[in-house]
Amino acid sequence: MDSYDSVKAFVTRAATGLQRLDGVLANAGVITTKWSLSEGHEKMLNVNVISTFLPFFLVLPKMRDPARETGRSAAL
Repeated sequence: MDSYDSVKAFVTRAATGLQRLDGVLANAGVITTKWSLSEGHEKMLNVNVISTFLPFFLVLPKMRDPARETGRSAAL
């Protein structure tokens, strides 16, 4: 969750490797006592907020596929 490239690679693997995706539990957390940057943002903000929402938004198209096929929406 500390690297956008890693998050994007995971989403690509999930989107291409899974037949369907019905739900996502986006949860990550880190706490540090030392201030540092990660992807141009403060590390805790990046991991706990930005990189938690990033995979969710990237995987939305894959989650919409079952609704098109079955008429039932995914758990968003």
